[in-house]
Formats: sequence, C-alpha cells, structure tokens
Amino acid sequence: VTLVMLIIVAGISAAEWGMTTLIEHPSGSHNYISQSISSQSRSYILMVLFSLVCQLALVLLWMGYTSFALRLRRGQYAGMSVLLDGCRNWGKTILLYLYISVLLSLWATVFSMPASYLLTGLYLNGAVSEEMMYGGLLLWMTLIMWLLSYQYRTAWFIFLDEPSLSVRQIVSKAKAITRTHRMELFCLDLSFIPWGLLCLLTFGILFIWKLPYMVCTYAYAYTALLERQRPSVSVVTAE
Repeated sequence: VTLVMLIIVAGISAAEWGMTTLIEHPSGSHNYISQSISSQSRSYILMVLFSLVCQLALVLLWMGYTSFALRLRRGQYAGMSVLLDGCRNWGKTILLYLYISVLLSLWATVFSMPASYLLTGLYLNGAVSEEMMYGGLLLWMTLIMWLLSYQYRTAWFIFLDEPSLSVRQIVSKAKAITRTHRMELFCLDLSFIPWGLLCLLTFGILFIWKLPYMVCTYAYAYTALLERQRPSVSVVTAE
C-alpha cells in the first residue's frame, strides 16, 4: 500500500513539474497550450490552478493513507482500497485542509511581524542582502507554522473517527486533545529525524518501510491521547 501511494505521489509531482515546464517553455508553435495562452498572467493562473488541483489530490491521498495507518493500529482491514477513504467525503476533507492551512498562515503572519520588522531594518541598514531578508523571513514563518501545527496533528484521525463533526468542531477537539501534550509530539518528531536522514541516503527507498512506521506511530499517539482525555471528560460530565 505504501509503495503504491508513493508511486502515485511521484506521478502527481511529475505531472505538476511537467505542466509547469510546458507552460514556461512551450515546445513549439504548434503546441496547444502555447497557442491558447496569450499572456504571462494567463500562464501563471493556469500553472497555479494545476498546482492547486495536484495539491488537493495529494491531500485526499494522504487522508486515505492516514486511514490505512489507523486501521492497522486497530487491527482492521487495511487493503489497497483504503487509500480511497479520503475521496468518500472529499468535500469536508478539502475544507478541513484549507481551514487548517488558513489558520496556520494567519498565526504565522502574526508571529512573524517582529521578525519581519527586524529583517527589514537590517536590510535597510545594509546588514543583510535582499535574498537573506526574504530567506530568513520564509524560514522563520516555516518554523512558526511547523510549531503551531502540533495543535492540529490529530485532526485527521478525529475526522476519520467522527465524520459527522463539523470542521470547526474537529479542530477544536484536536486542540483540546493535544493541549498539554505538544512537547511530547515534538519529541516524537525529533525521534524520526535519524530515520528521515537514513531514508534520504537511500534515495527515498527506505520510506517504503519507514513511512508506515512513522504514520502508525502517530495513530498510536492519537489513541493514547484520546484515552488520557476520557477520564477528564467523564468527570466534567458527572459534575
């Protein structure tokens, strides 16, 4: 299942790269795409739309693979058809992805304002180059988004368990589950770094074996966090 998933990901990525190359460097005057696109702006719009479609396809595929990991954790059927689980409720899956992405982008923008003022001041004073200013800001925003993403890490598992919940309820429950355990999830990610480096040394081949290990570990973590929260929920209900 992991091998098939990685092949599909590689195919989608190759299609996105090929479309981008074809739009930016048309092969000849008889090319349909080069004839139908008359300006650079239209080329950019087409490229962005195609990239968005590819990104959403990857989101649906990843949702199916998350379902695969959760089923493995619970000893349930986890065959090839499980990869299509993300397509069964594709509208809410995409909506959940967009909702979390917007939240992360907004929070990253807010927390990056001090860094942007600092880098802009250094650039105006000639202390850093323009490339260093934009690169540093991008790196800082990426770091902020990564740290903030821990509060939403269990959202996909919650959606699989309770598909009737609204997107906002899913996000709220994910934040409640991970509220006091985000450092544990951070340390869990740190433990994956050596495996990730080893996978890169094997040109990604080792991911066929280690990707299910990583994702299933998160499925175990989700189950453990859910069990930890249940006593507090019952106490609140009793009161």
